[in-house]
Amino acid sequence: WGLLILVGLLVTARYEGLFLAAAVGLLFALRAGWLAATPVAVAAALPVLAYAVVSTAHGWHAVPNSILLKGAPMPILRTIVEHGLASVEGVGAAAHLLGYGAYAKLVAAPHVLFLVLAALVVFLRGPSHPPAPWTPGRVFAALFVGTALVHMQFADTDSLFRYDAYLVGLGLYALARVLPEGPPGRPSAPARGAALTLAFLAACALAGRAADATLKAPRAMRNIYEQQYQMGLFLREYYPGARVVAHDVGAINYLADLECLDVVGLASREVFDLKLQGAFDTEAIARLSSGFDLAVLYDGHLGRRGGIPAGWVKVGSWTIPDNVICSEDTVSFYATEASRAGELASRLRLFGARLPADVRQETASPGAAGS
Repeated sequence: WGLLILVGLLVTARYEGLFLAAAVGLLFALRAGWLAATPVAVAAALPVLAYAVVSTAHGWHAVPNSILLKGAPMPILRTIVEHGLASVEGVGAAAHLLGYGAYAKLVAAPHVLFLVLAALVVFLRGPSHPPAPWTPGRVFAALFVGTALVHMQFADTDSLFRYDAYLVGLGLYALARVLPEGPPGRPSAPARGAALTLAFLAACALAGRAADATLKAPRAMRNIYEQQYQMGLFLREYYPGARVVAHDVGAINYLADLECLDVVGLASREVFDLKLQGAFDTEAIARLSSGFDLAVLYDGHLGRRGGIPAGWVKVGSWTIPDNVICSEDTVSFYATEASRAGELASRLRLFGARLPADVRQETASPGAAGS
């Protein structure tokens, strides 16, 4: 029952919990038959079904937009549909779906790779007492390896390791449980050498991960404060209740009461649907943003969509140093109508005096902004 509750909580917290649930269910089925795995499937499915019911009742999709847009299989499936399996692109996409994706991500994430290898080595050595396949340590090692492989195939790691943190915790716990179950007696010199080498590589990868996260986390918090938090303060003061086109909508909506068009598609159904169709471009942005007050976007995002919509006027920008987390160093402010440009420029200059010292603000001259 404790394991079933854990599965339900993990799936409720993040959809990656489904990977662990699948591994738990498979072990239940192997040990006691598929009927024994039914409670696991139910515990995992309930949070997913609850979300689907609430989401569809409000006119959204059964699965979160973030999963549909960012999930690893989606762009690969779109590639196969667009190019066909007979093309070079299609063959490469199919290879990713058949396991190459997991291999490539493991190579790029050595902290997970070496934990998987270590768990496999210790698992294959076998325990010192029967029943060999079902000791607690071997069960946890199998859970970790299975979960890690499925995660790497269908999900991603993250620059600040939030997506794979549960894998590292599960892997370390599995090793701690399975190591004491090894066969008695002193291993041979080659075996000791291989084990020490693997342990050293795993320790280096984990230490590098810890150092990277420790160094990046404070900088990432400062990045958010200097860019997105300031965006929220600016909009709260000068544009309460405004209609805003934005790229990162979290902080600004937390701080200000806004109506947002999310050009990423996570919070705007129209944008999401157009992205799935491959039809989200400059013209679509211009059409959906008709009647909006201003836009706060990254120039790179607009460039990838075809450029600035007709009628928009770029009024100013903020640039932060040492960026490790924001989508781009520079966020730009656009008036969606030329008549609004002068007012936006004036407000940016007033707010600029209160920006953190590291933030570089550029604004158009009054004449240029109003032209």
